[in-house]
Amino acid sequence: MRRVTRSRALTLLEALIVVLIIGMLAAMLYPVFESL
Repeated sequence: MRRVTRSRALTLLEALIVVLIIGMLAAMLYPVFESL
């Protein structure tokens, strides 16, 4: 059970990190696409 909760916690953290990275990239690329 503990291993499952740990794996779930890791997946949740990884999902949050990926979302944050995508958000940062989108925020940086958004004005570039607007200028086009």
